[in-house]
Amino acid sequence: VISFVLVGSNAYGQTEQVFEFIDGYFTSSSGPFHLVHNNIDLRVRLGGEYDLKLGFKVNVGASNPCSRREEKECRLIQQVVARGADGKEEFVAGWKVGLEFRVGEEKTGADGEAVNFGIPSMTIPRTSPTENTFLVVKIVKEDQEIYRKEWPLEIQ
Repeated sequence: VISFVLVGSNAYGQTEQVFEFIDGYFTSSSGPFHLVHNNIDLRVRLGGEYDLKLGFKVNVGASNPCSRREEKECRLIQQVVARGADGKEEFVAGWKVGLEFRVGEEKTGADGEAVNFGIPSMTIPRTSPTENTFLVVKIVKEDQEIYRKEWPLEIQ
């Protein structure tokens, strides 16, 4: 199975996904939700908090712009956003700038280098929109998105 990343102009010449999402948990007062399952029902309350645990691996053979050999680091950004009818996203909670990181070289064999993140409690503001909201996890380098995954999120 080959997956492709569709990104505007791709400065890295990637032909395949750099990262693969391998594990993750979203925890709120509604309980822990394992992010790898299909059709999960993420929920969090207005004024409530959520925690994230995320795990990725670098796909073997992918051109890795987040390698330790690179001069500029990548950033992991996690956000809750509200998406309008025009497709524009409004920031609700999370990280606007993100966490800087670099990863080691991918290993030979079936598994690439693992990258794990534990994200401390984030609060959903009581004034947040409650419709068309999503948990978004993305990896960017120099403001270019190189990985994105999102899940619908119900804010109650």
